[in-house]
Amino acid sequence: MVSHAVNQLVDSGAWAATAPRTAEIQDTKNPEHGDYATNYALVASKALGKPPRDVATQLVEQLKDNPAFTAVEIAGPGFINFRLSPAFAVGFLTKVVDLGTDFAK
Repeated sequence: MVSHAVNQLVDSGAWAATAPRTAEIQDTKNPEHGDYATNYALVASKALGKPPRDVATQLVEQLKDNPAFTAVEIAGPGFINFRLSPAFAVGFLTKVVDLGTDFAK
């Protein structure tokens, strides 16, 4: 979803084509900060010629209405923390269970 949002920003012309097209997502070190986080804004800021917090602000704006998240927040110099919506998490897990052993392929 984050990489999709990045691609939308590039494709719309809001960001230069030099922007990295994929984002690395990690678990947060502290669950109080959210379920997942990305340092995409810090990584992409040089390629975009913008401060990391400006990159993060634009990316958060692109993601804020996504129903998969209950919160998308900027932290520190440009990290972005995400909280998954319970409905999204349950829906994802249901799909994984439905796939059974095919999921591992």
